[in-house]
Amino acid sequence: GMSNAAAGADPMDSIIGLFEYDLIHTVRTSIDNSIRCGKWYKVSSSIQGTVALTVQEDLLMKPPLRIFAWDIETSKAPLKFPDAQQDEIMMISVMVDGDGYLIVNRQEVHGHIEDF
Repeated sequence: GMSNAAAGADPMDSIIGLFEYDLIHTVRTSIDNSIRCGKWYKVSSSIQGTVALTVQEDLLMKPPLRIFAWDIETSKAPLKFPDAQQDEIMMISVMVDGDGYLIVNRQEVHGHIEDF
C-alpha cells in the first residue's frame, strides 16, 4: 500500500513537465531556448557535450535569402493521397526567387494552360 504521506500528496506535484504529443523535438527546443529565425547565433560546445548559443546582437544585416517552392499535382482517387505505383504526375509548378516555371505532363494534361 501507499504511505499516508504519499496517499495525501497531490499527484500534480509529481509532474515535472507537460509536452504536446505532436510537437517535434526541434520545434520544442527552439521554443524553450528562444531560438528564433532571422537572427545570427554563435554556437560553441564543450568537451562534456553541452552546447551554448549566443545571439550576435551586432549582426543586424539580413542574410541573402533564396526562395524555392514547388507544388506537384497528380492524378489520384477522390479523397485519397497519391500512390506512386498507380498515379501519374500531371504537372509541377516551381517558384525560384519570384520566377515561376510550370512542367506539364502532356500525356495527362492536353489542354492549353494560361500563363500565371
